[in-house]
Amino acid sequence: MAVEYRRKGPIIFERAKQLDSLSVPLADLSDGDVVVFDLSSVNFMKPPSVIGMLVLIEHLLKLPVSCQLRILPPKDKDVLDYLVKIDFVKTLRFMGSWRIPKGHQVPSENKIRPVIPITRFRTADEIETIANAMQSKFRTELVGLTTLLQPCHVVFSELAENVIHHANSDGGFVLAQQYNYAKGPVLEVAVGDCGIGISASLKQIS
Repeated sequence: MAVEYRRKGPIIFERAKQLDSLSVPLADLSDGDVVVFDLSSVNFMKPPSVIGMLVLIEHLLKLPVSCQLRILPPKDKDVLDYLVKIDFVKTLRFMGSWRIPKGHQVPSENKIRPVIPITRFRTADEIETIANAMQSKFRTELVGLTTLLQPCHVVFSELAENVIHHANSDGGFVLAQQYNYAKGPVLEVAVGDCGIGISASLKQIS
């Protein structure tokens, strides 16, 4: 008998730890089971939660059993527009997991534009391409954050290289977003992969 696992995202969905709200017992899933991620109440999302969701969804799609995945979209139009703008909807479409709800119109202009929309990488060359795109954005659109160029370049490159060389995964995802707070502009970069995890990787080395 098929089982439905319904999980609800928090209203303010910004931290990777909040992905516990969408946790699913992967080992217990069977053919025909249905996993529902309910994002209807979410009214704000940030890169760690977005990338974390993609990694969790990729885990589901890689299972040896055939289960269904349903994603209930945010009711908040600004959040849905944001998910479209950062290519979350496009990425899920490529993964065969979601479609834009009927009747939703994406505005041609949006006050929130990603520094780097959700991008899949699998090779060192693709990492370099993303890093170069980020570098270009710093020089043209993020002039006020130029002091972060070098550290962001280094941190992203190191994290992405670890995904390729140590995670035993099929690559990873990256998303970079700028926020303009009263205290000044902030850049948030999230990198994630569907790999074996730090603990298992360290055991392979020792």
